[in-house]
Amino acid sequence: MTQKCYMCDGSATTDEHVPPKCLFPEEKDLPKGVSLRKKLIKVPSCELHNTAKSKDDEYLLYVLCMNIANNSVAFQHFLKKVMRAYERRPALMKSIVNESREVVAVDTNGTAFNTLMVKADMARVHKCFNQIARALYYHEFKKPFSGQCRSLDDWTIREESKFKVAVTDGDKERSAIEHVKSYFEKLEHKGENASVFRYRFEEPDERGLVALSMQFYGGSNVFIAFLPNA
Repeated sequence: MTQKCYMCDGSATTDEHVPPKCLFPEEKDLPKGVSLRKKLIKVPSCELHNTAKSKDDEYLLYVLCMNIANNSVAFQHFLKKVMRAYERRPALMKSIVNESREVVAVDTNGTAFNTLMVKADMARVHKCFNQIARALYYHEFKKPFSGQCRSLDDWTIREESKFKVAVTDGDKERSAIEHVKSYFEKLEHKGENASVFRYRFEEPDERGLVALSMQFYGGSNVFIAFLPNA
């Protein structure tokens, strides 16, 4: 029996890495004996939802590696993998930094860093997250997900966000991000290459609702709610 694609009803003709393989540094870019491509997750895929989206995968790589909150793996990956890609195809990087400005970022210890703030195509980024989430769902539950995926992230600044989304937690009011982070604290992470990517699933509730937490490079956190079709 022919396997179906993790993303659609099409027949699977290839395997898709989850998340995209380009996010994981190659051994030639790492210290001798270090590997960050151990036991990469793969799911059955059609061509459209694998090789045909390679430009989107590359765009996601650029945007994620530029997040100042990430670890040194992302920084080195940017200096090597991303800069090689930039030399081959400079237009993509230029499209990202086209609308940029110098800013000062301050970490939790009060240390200031001079950096650039760029304007990313978040619709494109969230499209990538949607596909990664659906692929992980297929890997975890051995079936495609039918419904909507809603995402929430804590590594971007949206100029249009004038108000904080708050939730009630006992007598305290917290931001939605803080609430979701605490929701996943009790769960164990999965992923053989945690400095690049790790994830956590919550068991479906009685309505079939599932939640997923994904972390890229130790500092880019994305939270996904799976809302099944009625």
